[in-house]
Amino acid sequence: MDRYCALRSSCSLSRPKHKSASLDWLCHQAPLKFVEPFQKPLDLTSGSFPRPKCTLSESQLNPPCFGRGSGCSKPRLFRRTACQAQGPTGAGRLAQDDGANGLLRFISSLYQFSRPHTMLGTFVSVVSVSLLALQGSPVTLPVIKGMVVALLPALLMNICIVGLNQVYDVEIDKVNKPYLPLASGEFDMATGVRIVAATGASALILSALSGSVPLLCTVAGSLALGVVYSVDLPLMRWKQYPVLAAACVLSVRAVAVQVGFYLHMLLYSPPAIAPGEGAASLLSLLQGPLGFTMGFMFLFSIVIALFKDIPDTKGDVQADVRTLSVRLGVRRVFWICIGLLELAYLGAALYGASRPVLWSKALVVAGHGLLGALLWRHARGVDLTCNRSITDCYMFVWRLFYLEYLLIPLFR
Repeated sequence: MDRYCALRSSCSLSRPKHKSASLDWLCHQAPLKFVEPFQKPLDLTSGSFPRPKCTLSESQLNPPCFGRGSGCSKPRLFRRTACQAQGPTGAGRLAQDDGANGLLRFISSLYQFSRPHTMLGTFVSVVSVSLLALQGSPVTLPVIKGMVVALLPALLMNICIVGLNQVYDVEIDKVNKPYLPLASGEFDMATGVRIVAATGASALILSALSGSVPLLCTVAGSLALGVVYSVDLPLMRWKQYPVLAAACVLSVRAVAVQVGFYLHMLLYSPPAIAPGEGAASLLSLLQGPLGFTMGFMFLFSIVIALFKDIPDTKGDVQADVRTLSVRLGVRRVFWICIGLLELAYLGAALYGASRPVLWSKALVVAGHGLLGALLWRHARGVDLTCNRSITDCYMFVWRLFYLEYLLIPLFR
């Protein structure tokens, strides 16, 4: 192997000579980063090697993680050294980049900072709930305007909330998610705080300027829950308590998003109604597809809240964060999550079968039956001793989350 160091930001990737090792996988998942120094001299020092340049021969590679699960057919490298990079890293590296290169690096880091799978989840949920509110009415220019008015602050608030979590979890992320900008050093703490403050303030201002009370309440409520979930202050940091952590996630995904954006879109859907009328009719709305959607997302949000901690068990143990995965074990929590999702799909199929519209009934029952079968097939192939396999399954659950929002507007 070529030279390597522990800090990706001061080095450039080199192609590994070990043909079975994927360069992209080594970059994002392995504990070692294989690099070559930049043209500017970089001082590499070693605490465990007497040589001035740290090297790793192919005989030192240890690929023990082979199993049925996704991702376990690739070798994992467990050997570590005290090799360190002395030179500009993180924000210093970004500061030295100028022009288009520096801008592209910042955009790439901001993309990772925003946690794109959650951004996509927010996008599809807002659009889906907005279409559900129409109940077959035509998509007019006012309706499109209402969606855009809701999407901008929703996406900005998403960045704020996930960024706030990274600010307070940076030490844990150095173990669990070292590729994130704050954990890797691509962003310094001041940059992370500025992004969180700017996106949070912008989301609140845009919501207030929209004149939509449901939208403002949804965005402000989501921010409040994000703060008590992540911030390490007395009576806060709810993420370390399984029940409170799940309550935060489901309050946003299952209640605030569904009710808030539904009522917001009623202001733009024909015929437009006043906010007071929309709130007064909420009980009647809960008896229809909106009520079912809230119940379904209630279970799905619990699963996401529990599942997201399963791959992070190692870092949580070191940080003494007592998640349910730490308390009960990975295997038990994993199958609890799968069982809850299968229960949700069964309930959705039964609810769809009770709907009066034939085409809606057929699509909803078939769609949820297919998603439930795909989930079971994928879960059976997961190797619970392989962290990458568990992470792949977690991202598969997010893909099911996106697909569910494609089915929600079909309820009639």
